[in-house]
Amino acid sequence: AGAALREPLSRLYPPSSHAPVVGCQAGVRALPPRSHFGYVPIADRLPVPNLNGTQVWMLTGLGSRGLIHHALLGKELAAAILARDESMLHPHVRRLAKQMDLFLSAMPEESLT
Repeated sequence: AGAALREPLSRLYPPSSHAPVVGCQAGVRALPPRSHFGYVPIADRLPVPNLNGTQVWMLTGLGSRGLIHHALLGKELAAAILARDESMLHPHVRRLAKQMDLFLSAMPEESLT
C-alpha cells in the first residue's frame, strides 16, 4: 500500500518521496442496506431476548450522513429508550427487525444457541 501511495503523494509534495513509511492501516466502513431514500442510518431496539432484564438499542450506519443525522437520531433514540417504545423512531430508520429476520433465517439453528 505504501508503494502505491508514494508516487501520487510525491507529485503533490515532492519531499515525501524519500520519507519512510511508518505504518499502514485499513478499515471497513459498514453501510446499511440501500433503501429508496439511499443509505439511511439504522436506529432500533435489537430484536433479541432481554439480557438480565435490559434491552439493547443501537444507532449505526451513519456514514457521511452522520454529520447531519447524529443529533436528531440521538435525541429520538434517547426518547424511545426512556419510553421503552421503538415505535417513536421514524419507520425509515427502523429496518433492523426485517434485516435480522433475513439474517437469522439463513443461519443454522445450532449456531444461534
